[in-house]
Amino acid sequence: MMQQGLIGVIVPVYRTGKYIKECIESILAQSYTKFRLVLVDDGTPDNAGHICDEYAKTDPRITVIHQQNAGVTQARACGVKEADGCEFITFVDSDDTIAADYLETLHDAMNDKVDIVINERDIHPANLPRERYIEQLFVGGKGSVDPGPCSKLFRKKLFKNSTFDIPRTIVVGEDMLMNIRLAFASDKSGITITNKPGIYYYRQNEGSIMHSFKSTPEYEQLYHLHLTSSIPAEERENYFVFTIKNRLKSFKNFYGKRCSVKGMKETMFYQELKSDIEKYRYDMPVVERILFTNENPAVRLFVLATRGLLKLFR
Repeated sequence: MMQQGLIGVIVPVYRTGKYIKECIESILAQSYTKFRLVLVDDGTPDNAGHICDEYAKTDPRITVIHQQNAGVTQARACGVKEADGCEFITFVDSDDTIAADYLETLHDAMNDKVDIVINERDIHPANLPRERYIEQLFVGGKGSVDPGPCSKLFRKKLFKNSTFDIPRTIVVGEDMLMNIRLAFASDKSGITITNKPGIYYYRQNEGSIMHSFKSTPEYEQLYHLHLTSSIPAEERENYFVFTIKNRLKSFKNFYGKRCSVKGMKETMFYQELKSDIEKYRYDMPVVERILFTNENPAVRLFVLATRGLLKLFR
């Protein structure tokens, strides 16, 4: 049975034995005390799981789940399932900490007109239309909302089996897929944004996947398939241009700064992106279009040099 106002705080735990105590202590110190803390030990090889068990002995609000390593997505899914009776869900990474008023800030911003509240470091309007929120998740970059899982509060009813139906091979960008699916699951017209600095403290962990991951066209093609499937069929036409923008960002990472790109046009990623650009008549700047369509090293060198000069004089 759902308890009104109860927040499930989900913390996937893996290789964070050095930081997990600090994380747990910051959650237990919350001014908003109506929460359950679910610590999901995702088969961590260090002592983090043992530390979680010791804390669970001291506070009845703490539940610890131990599972074989299945990846952060399935750890979050397991935590959400365990948070039975909670009205809301929030995620905290096990190497991060939160300020004492973190849960209170997010909960106080929730109202009957929204299912999602996010706290942003950058300035955004207090009320963002759902469509605009989804567009910013797709495109990302400066001025967009953070596509990560943290600093957000969700109504638990938004979570379905499909929310976490993401293969383990998707190791970067799975957060964005989750957030997009949750946004489409909401029938409310907008989301609430708070701009309160200093309530979520991110730790830059050099051992994280983000610091070592190198994408490939094959990976981006797989990611695109799951991104497209995250959009309800009846809404895909409205959002497809944003999937093009998303893929063009990846294309620039692969080929945008390279002179020699032999084999570029043979990849499925390129072929489908080119087809969609033509289908949706996507308008690209001349310089970017040349780089997208031309493999000739001499031509690309000239265009890249020209683009660099243009940036200098802007």
